[in-house]
Parts: sequence; C-alpha cells; structure tokens
Amino acid sequence: MARSAAARLLASSAPRFRASHLHHERRRQPVLLLLLASRSKTSSSKPPRPRPRREPSAAAAPGSSHFVEISDLLASAARPAGDAALPPGTNGEGCSDDFGASASRRTEGAREIAPQRVTAASSSVASSITDSAILGGLSDDGAPPSVTTATAAPDRDASCRAAGDTSTVNSDHANISEVVQRITEVVRSEVSKPSMEQRLESLGATYTPGLVNMVLKRCFKVRQLGFRFFNWVKQVPGYRHTTETYNSMLYIAGEAKSLGIMEELMAEMDKEMCPKDIKTWTILIASYGRARQIGKMLSTFEAMKKSGSVPIDSKVYRTILHALCNAEKPDLALEFYKDMPRNMEVGSDILRLLMCCLATSDKAAEAVYFVRDNMIKGMKHPERYCYMEALRSFCVSGKLEEAWKVFQQMKNKSIADSSASENLLKGLCKAGRIDEALQIIEYMKNTSGVSSTTYCFLIDGYLRKGEHTKALDLLQVMKEHGCVPLVSSYTQLMQHLFSVDQYEEACRLYEEMLKNCVQPDIVATTALIGGHVRSGHISEAWNVFRNINKNGQKPTLKAYTVFIQELCKASRPLEAVELLKEMLESNFRPSEGTFCRMISALRDKFYLEEATYVERMRTSFYLQSPRDGRQFGPLDGVDTVHGRLGMSNPEEKEVALEFIGHPSGQKGKVSSCSIPNDTHQKEQERDYSDGDVEEICRILLSSDDWGSMQQALEVRSVNFSPNLVDAILKRCKRNSRAALQFYSWVSKRSYYMPTTKTYNTAMKLAGSAKDFKHMRYLYKEMSRTGCSPTVDTWNVMMCQYGNAGLSEKALDTFYRMKQLGFLPSKTTYNHMIMYLTCSKGRKIDTAVKIFQEMCHAGHILDNHILSMYLFALCDCRRIADARSSVVSLCERGFSVQVGYSIFLRSLCRADRMEEALSLFDCIEKHGCSRDQYMYGSLIHGLLRRSRFEDAVAKLTEMKNAGIPQSTHIYTSFIVYHFQRRDAAKALDVLKEMKENGCEPTVVTYSALIRGHMAMGMVSEAWGVFQQMKLKGPAPDFDTYSMFMSCLCKAGRSEDGLQLIHDMLDCGIIPSTVNFMNVVHGLNMEGKDKLAEFVLQSKWDLRRQRTFSN
Repeated sequence: MARSAAARLLASSAPRFRASHLHHERRRQPVLLLLLASRSKTSSSKPPRPRPRREPSAAAAPGSSHFVEISDLLASAARPAGDAALPPGTNGEGCSDDFGASASRRTEGAREIAPQRVTAASSSVASSITDSAILGGLSDDGAPPSVTTATAAPDRDASCRAAGDTSTVNSDHANISEVVQRITEVVRSEVSKPSMEQRLESLGATYTPGLVNMVLKRCFKVRQLGFRFFNWVKQVPGYRHTTETYNSMLYIAGEAKSLGIMEELMAEMDKEMCPKDIKTWTILIASYGRARQIGKMLSTFEAMKKSGSVPIDSKVYRTILHALCNAEKPDLALEFYKDMPRNMEVGSDILRLLMCCLATSDKAAEAVYFVRDNMIKGMKHPERYCYMEALRSFCVSGKLEEAWKVFQQMKNKSIADSSASENLLKGLCKAGRIDEALQIIEYMKNTSGVSSTTYCFLIDGYLRKGEHTKALDLLQVMKEHGCVPLVSSYTQLMQHLFSVDQYEEACRLYEEMLKNCVQPDIVATTALIGGHVRSGHISEAWNVFRNINKNGQKPTLKAYTVFIQELCKASRPLEAVELLKEMLESNFRPSEGTFCRMISALRDKFYLEEATYVERMRTSFYLQSPRDGRQFGPLDGVDTVHGRLGMSNPEEKEVALEFIGHPSGQKGKVSSCSIPNDTHQKEQERDYSDGDVEEICRILLSSDDWGSMQQALEVRSVNFSPNLVDAILKRCKRNSRAALQFYSWVSKRSYYMPTTKTYNTAMKLAGSAKDFKHMRYLYKEMSRTGCSPTVDTWNVMMCQYGNAGLSEKALDTFYRMKQLGFLPSKTTYNHMIMYLTCSKGRKIDTAVKIFQEMCHAGHILDNHILSMYLFALCDCRRIADARSSVVSLCERGFSVQVGYSIFLRSLCRADRMEEALSLFDCIEKHGCSRDQYMYGSLIHGLLRRSRFEDAVAKLTEMKNAGIPQSTHIYTSFIVYHFQRRDAAKALDVLKEMKENGCEPTVVTYSALIRGHMAMGMVSEAWGVFQQMKLKGPAPDFDTYSMFMSCLCKAGRSEDGLQLIHDMLDCGIIPSTVNFMNVVHGLNMEGKDKLAEFVLQSKWDLRRQRTFSN
C-alpha cells in the first residue's frame, strides 16, 4: 500500500515525540474519584449522585434564580474579597462545571429547512465526539475519572490507606476529601504572601499520585495555579508523577490550547520514563484536532503507532476523522480512511460526516462513492441507507448534479423512497432551483405521495427567492388538497410577512393557524411577539407573552432574547429591563450581546441610572478572576501621549499643560486622559520583586542574539507570573523585539498561562513600534490561548493606529469593536475624538457624531480632549457647533466654568478674537466668572496678533481684579519678546516670573530654547537645555524634537545627532521625522558618510523594536 497521509506529512518535518519503549516496573498508586463539587466549591463526603437535567421550562426554585443571586450581589456593598463571583451557568440547566470543556448549546427558534455545511450535516457528531468519549466519561463536576466503576472501590481503599487512616472505607474517604479540600484551598487562594509553595509545605500532607490527581481535577478553572502545583509537587521527596497525573495536566493544557506546554509534558514523560496509555495519546490527538493543528495531530498518531505500547481503538480513528472533517481537509480524510484497518467500526455518524466532507472536494463523486461502497461491502450497512447518505451529502454541499445521479441510481435499484425525494427536494429548494423541485413534486405525486413536509420545503424555496405571494398560493393549494400545513410553514410565512411590513396579513395567518387546529409552538409564538413589537403593537406583544404559559408552554431563552431585542429597537428599554428581571428569575442566563444592547438603548434614552444597574448585572455574570484574564477595569497603560498630535509649538503645548491641572468643578478632581494609579492595590497584587524585573531586563538588553538570551533565561530560577511578565514588557519599550521574543518564549513554559492584561501590554509594545502585523497576530492568538479580548484590548489597537497617524485604521477598529458587541468606554471615546480632531487626518464630521454618541452613552469628555475638539470646530468655522457642544456638556453635569473657559481658549487659538472678546464680555450671563485661565487665553491670542497694548490692558485689568498671573501668561510674553528679537525683555519676564513664585514649565524652557536659536544664540540655548537636564523639569519628546530641528536648520546637525543619542539614553524613542531632519541636515552640510551612519542607526533601532520581518 502507498505511504499513508500521515507518513507523507511526517517526511517533511521532524517527529514531535519519540516513542517510549521503556516500561519501568513502578507501583502505580490508585487514584480516587473526584467528588462532586457543589456550586459553592465545597466538597462532600457522600458519594456523587447524578444531577437531573433541568428543562428550561421548569420553574426555578425559590431563592435559586439568577436574578435573586445577582440582586443579592448588587445589594451587598461589603462582600468579602474571597467570595466567588456568580459563576456563569447554562441556560435552564445547572451551573457550569469546574472543567473547562465547552458544553453543547441548544439552538431554539432557528428552524432551518435546508441543510447546513459539513459541520452541521450531522448534529449528532458533535455530541458523540466529546471529551467524555476521549477520557472515558466525566463526573458531574466535569473531571475525567481516573478509574472505571469496577475498580473504584479497591482504588479508593488503597488511597485511604496511603493517607494514613485504615479504619473504614467511608471515614478514609472523608479524610482524603478533607485533605484534598485543604490543599485545593491553598492552591486556589488569591493570597500572594506567603507563597503558595510555602503554605503547601506547612500543611504537612502526604502527597500521593491519587491525592495530587484529585487536586489537579479541581484546578481546571485556575489552570496557571494547577501548573504551579504540578511543578511544585515534583520536588517533594519520594514523589513521582504517574500516567494519570500527566493525563490530567495534558487535558488541562489541551483545554487551554497551550500546545507548547503539552509538548513539554510529553518530553518530560519520556525523560521520566513514564509510560503513555491510550488516554494519553487520545488527549493529545483530540487537543491538536480541536486546535486544527492537523500536521501535529497526524505526527502524534504516527508516534503512537511506532511506540507499540498501546492498541489503537476506534475512538482514536473517530477523533482523527472528526478533526479532519471539521478542518475541511477532504483529501487527507479520504486517505486516512483508506489507511484504516479493515472493518474498523467508527460509527455511522462519523461516516455521515466524512461523506459530507468528501462531497466538497474536487473529486467528490469518486470519494463519496468509495465510502458508500465500502460501507455496503465491508461494513454490511443497508444499501438503501448508504445511498441515502450519499445523496444527502451531495445536497448539503450543493453538488446537485451528482445528487440527481444518485437519485437516478436509487430509482433504478427501486430503493428511492419518499425520504430520498424529500432530501433532493430540500437541496433543490435551498439552491433556488424551483423548476427542478417541481419535477420532484410531480414524481412524488405519482409514487409515494406529497406530504406536508414536502410542501414545507417548497414554501421555504419560494421565500428564499423572495416570492412570498407564490408561497401563500402554495399554502392555499395545500389546504385545497386536504393537506394541513406544518407549524414551521406558518412560522416562516409569518416571519417573512412581518419583515416586509405586512403586519395584518401575518396576523391573519396566525389566526388561520389556530382555526385549522395547528398548535403554535414556542418558535411561532416568538415570531408573533417580534412582529407585534416591530409594528408598534407593544401591548399585543405583552398579551401574547403572558399567555404562553396558558398554552402549556414556557418561555425559552430565545423567546426572552428576541423580545428584549425588539423592545430595545422600539425604544422601550425600561420594559426590556423588566423582562430581563423575569428572565433571570426563570434561571436563564442572558448573553453578553443582550446586556450590551440593553445598556446602549438605556443610554440612548438617557436612563443612565438604569444603564448602570444593568451594567453591574452584566459584570456580575461575566466577572472572573484576574488570573483568568477577564478584566473590566480601566485600561492599564493606554497611550495618552497627546504631545505628538498637533502640538508642535510651545504655545499649543502650553495650552495642553495648563488644563491638565484645571479644576473640573467635580469635587475638585482633575479630569484628564491619564489613568488613575492605585498604588496600594498594585502593591497587593504584586507577586514578584523588582530584582527579578531588573535581572530579566538586563538579559534582554544584553545582546541582539535571541539564542544567547534564551540560554541565559533558561538557567534563571525565576517563576514567571503574569504580573512579572507584564512588568518586564513595560520596561523594554526600546528593545521591544527582544521583549516580544521573551513573551513568546515564556508563553510556552509549562507553568505559565498568559492573561488578557499581558496580551494587551504585548500588543501595545508591538503597535508602538508600528509592527501592526504582529499586533494583529497577538490579538488572534488570544482566543487560541483561552484569553478573552476586552474593551481595553480594542483600545490598545485603536490607540496604536491613532498614535501613528493612521486615523482611518483607528476608526475602522472602532467600528469593528462595536460590531462585535463591545461597548466603547470613556477612554475609547476620548482617544477616538482626539485622533479625529488633530491637524493630521482631521475628520470633523465623524468626530461630531462620535461626540454625540459619547454623550448619549453617559460619558463626558476629559478637559484636554474637549479643548482639542472645540478648537477643531472653531478652526473649521463651526462656532455654533462648538457652542452647542458646550451647552450639551454642561446640561449633563460638566462644570460650566471649565466648559466656557475651554470654549474661550479654543476661539483664541483659532484666531477668532472678535468672538472670544464678545464671549468674555458677557461671560457672567452663562453663570461663569472671569478667572486667570480666561485672561491667559485672551492675552495669548492678542499677543499672537501683535496687539501688545491690548494684551497689557487685559493684564492690568486682571491685576486690578485681584487675579494673579499664571505661568501661561508669563510664557506668552516671553514668546512675544523673542519674536520681536528682544532677548533682554524676554529674560526680564522670566526673572519677574520666578520672583513672583511662578515656576517655569517645560513649555517655558522650550520657548526660551526656541527664542535663543531664532536669534542665533546657540550657546545660550544649550545652557537652557543643560539646566533642564540638571535641575528639571526634564526635556520631553517635543522639547528634543524642537531643539533638534532648530540645530539642523542652523547648520549644527551633528549636535542634533547628539540629541538623538540623549533621547535614547533617557528612554525616549526618536521618531522617523527626527532621524530625517538630522539626515537632511548632514547631507546639506556635505557630511554624507555620517548621514549614512544615521540612516543605519535608524534601521538598527527599527530592527530592535519590530518582531515581524
């Protein structure tokens, strides 16, 4: 036989694992069954009982509904820190288990007449190829059992004896459970000091493989802690991991899609000569299959065959075929099927899925016929069944010509019954080939007859083409022939009529359905409710909803969701809130999209208090431990550098710095884009030392060769926690390439599990280096590692695009974020408006729309962003829009004094002095008083127009009113005198400024440097610069950029080059414009070789910062 598909694939790559042929004789420790964990995470000494399945229609027990639990949580303002948040549960069933496997969800109300793609071809396949099948079944708490039922009792007895208590089985069982519970509490504890390892040592427990396995099974939701415990217990004297404990860890890693950790565990098993059983290999194969790592899955299968240690059973073949079909690899699936042992039974569901997959290939007919004939000859399946599955697979894939051929073959063999005709009819109707479908109808009339199901398919075909009139005519024909339409036919017609605004006709159809004694199901009732709401008949919708119980039905999750969605669209969010409460009381769990839709609708109608309430309910459902990576706090470290966006001169920057300290009028707090720094909280969360951070950063900065850095990291005995990794990444902005290589390396460590926070920091690092390709790669990698993106994740991407001047990309990211159901935060809106109003890439109309959306969402702009927004409006001569924006903000609680101060300054900056003076004269009418900020803006604007006398008059007026001068005013006079080339008067103003107790700012010193350079006083400019470096305030990016540009224009480009080196030494990354200014200046001065050196330095810095090639 030709080489197998797996063997050919392996020929081009090294094998992932080496087979372990050494089976050491080691006594195996028995493993206890994991006790059923209750909702409160407590253990019980009673044997686990099967949990009865609860139907969604079952009434929730008093006090057990989601609404009661959330209401208690919201009402409790002082809940202890150790209490767990409300765990997400399944809809209408119990809470989610401790095991991280995905539960199959029921789809309600989505009645699909036509078949779906390959993965939907067999709904039973997804439920049959599950983790339970792979691991031999799971207990109610989701943990894979380690022993079979037949051997549970002896193993339990043995484990009890190992724990040191031999009195009775029951008491031993209880004692072991108590020990496991104590260990689990230590492992899952959030306390950082003393460390988990120290507390485990202080317990004094005797660690056996069975005990360790039970603890691991309780750590499926805290995978990182499970890894730490697994690695720590290896160091306990006399302890060695067994196949069972390795299997548990492999399963945890596989569920987390941490394939690198799985591979390290396999290598460790080989090193420790620990044998691999059938479960080990099956876990690996299934994990690779779920991750669609087909090459690794097949290489693992080859390694399993070469080991010869375990027989390969049908579950392995089922798992591989299922993965190949899901990955849409029909060619590989066919070759693997051909290489299977003869008469290997993989189940009819897998064969059905295989045929649907093969039907999508280029040689569909040949492949499907091969499987069909093999089923008939080799597996002795009924001929009619095999032909039927071939026909259905062609219909699903849209290969209707092949489907016709199979149907003709079935007719020739006299095995074409009504089911075959209906399958072909369904495929034709789905493809819109109504004429051919009518031919099948005629054939069925002459043979098996036409049923209600047949007409149902044809009605669906007409509706797919938008021909609802013909569909209604067909419904009438059915009744004339005495054929009662199905409830699904009525439902489809009603849904279509509602969508085309034929409300009366849809309601008449519903009444006709009742008249014909066709009992509407919950799907039809839900469609009627949605139609009532869309047509504005809210009371009728409520009446129908209240009468559901009278018809012997119960509202489903789909019914609640549709009703809430339609109420939000109809601007009835308060009624949606009441319905949400009923939904929670019925023990249904709303989706995050439902919460987001409701919050948005409430904010649109200015029900801000109710929106906050729903937001807290949403957080109660979806809040997880920080170790799980799901955060709802503010973004830590979003770029808030506004100086690079339209602030290239000292005047503009002074405006920005002035209002960072402007009182907001809201309890005296500063309103700005900076993120609050909760030092105490950060100290509590720290689980690393500054020495570790310094040591790792020193390694990452020591060389450009990643190989040598990796060797240095390998020999360090540092336990990399997510907080430590995050701190390291934030310290390595200049060498971001090495930092990102480090992040990729540490993510593959066996004990490390990445979090959303670390991914956000890594994405910010890549984006700040303009390595947007790797930034997007990290975002896609998040889902593969089990980390959930948050609004902060989108904020990071949006900010990196915006900081690079790519406002279009930032805007696309903003829209994409909203399409995926994420609600923009205040930070999101602030940065979006900032990027859209800066001089480069200004989009003022879009900024106005986003500003209005932000106000409707209940957010208020920060002072500095409002200054940029109003300036852009004034600069574009949209004074009325600027004025109305200020009025709107003040109506929502923004300080009137601050609002009109910023408005006045924006008018002055836009050189609209007449409007500014007019506003200043009547400022009392707006409820404001004249302050130093308003005077400073006017004086600054008058000096820019060279109206010195008017500026002095305003200064005198301000002094007479008892208002002290500000640094802003002094700086404006310094700039004016330098523009008049009067350095002496400028220095006199500086002297007076210091004597009056006003400390110069970075902007003041920058104005001095610029003024001296403009007058050719280069040494004086250097003196000011050196004074800033020695005594402060330290020069920032804008100061360096301005000074560098002035030096290059003055023919001193080599001094500009020295400033680039100074910037790097101070941790400030020079921009491309900085390098180009120096290169241009050097070329103009005839220093070509030095210019080439600067260009090379620029590219070297680029290579140090970018991960992508």
